[in-house]
Amino acid sequence: MSMITSVLLSRFKNIDILTEPDLDKFKTIVILDTSTPSQLGIPRQKLHDYIVIDHHVSTNNWETELYYCNETKTSCAEIIFELLEILDFSITSEVALALSAAILTDSGHFKFASKDTLITFTRILELGNLDPGEVFEALENNEKLDNSQRIAHLKGAQRLKFEQLYGFLVASSTLSSYEASMCKNLISLGADIAFVGAQREEQVRVSGRANRNLVKRGIHLGEFFRDLGTELACEGGGHDGAGGMNGVGDVELILNACMGKISQVLKNM
Repeated sequence: MSMITSVLLSRFKNIDILTEPDLDKFKTIVILDTSTPSQLGIPRQKLHDYIVIDHHVSTNNWETELYYCNETKTSCAEIIFELLEILDFSITSEVALALSAAILTDSGHFKFASKDTLITFTRILELGNLDPGEVFEALENNEKLDNSQRIAHLKGAQRLKFEQLYGFLVASSTLSSYEASMCKNLISLGADIAFVGAQREEQVRVSGRANRNLVKRGIHLGEFFRDLGTELACEGGGHDGAGGMNGVGDVELILNACMGKISQVLKNM
């Protein structure tokens, strides 16, 4: 659980957070904002009677008919808000904070937001009687990196590799964790596209990010990782500007596969 998530959840006093729930005790399971089952970190056979609500690129990895995915939404929170309005659910200040914070983080602080995203964000603030500054402050107070994350980022910088492919800078690195935030750092440093992989025994996770310029030109990392995952017997998906892949293998080989495939994508552009 991320630091931001932990702090936001602490504001909900009447909710029990189960980090390792016994799924057999629940009649129905609702899975949110998750593009592939492997991201859950639990065996697929433990899932039963589940509903999936998502906004990443659609995949065929879910074995349920109760699967709803709206790729036009910048965040899953926008879909949840629409459902809450249909149910005439009261949007309290706490609920508004959770929804607006989710929209803000998922849209990259509005860098990847659409006009509808901003309209929904404003509507939530109005219903919850919140000011935008309260949402930004809640996130800013908890986005300070702890030492372990800072050290991981520095190690990732030491292992940094990059290539110039068809006029674009593509960077890659390896870490044991925090690969998503390391990707964001590489984009901030000037990379057009960044891939960061993490190896834990046989399991491999790869995160990817693309800058706004490439997204406007048609790059879709969710589709990129979905297709590459199929080729490598992994599970992948995500957004246009951010995606990832999970599976079994060697992190260096998989990163090389990412570089080879993105080279072809950029060449075709």
